[in-house]
Amino acid sequence: MSSIPLIVIPDPDEPGAAEIYVEGSVNSAPRRFLLDTGAARSSVAADTFSETLPTAGEHHSSGTFSHTADDLVIVDQLTVGPIQR
Repeated sequence: MSSIPLIVIPDPDEPGAAEIYVEGSVNSAPRRFLLDTGAARSSVAADTFSETLPTAGEHHSSGTFSHTADDLVIVDQLTVGPIQR
């Protein structure tokens, strides 16, 4: 049976809480993803690599205190553990 190793990073501001990450890749470039089982989408950190990815528009979101707009990027390959798309 395949498995996906989890990376647990304790929250320094909230004792007993932590964020869970998984290692993967986007177009063969190593990436670390926040594991959020309730999320509708995943994000990639904005850096020189992500700036090279083609975009397919923007995603707009509103919260209590602000409005955000994030680029929707197109990837050829996404890999996390044994999962590949």
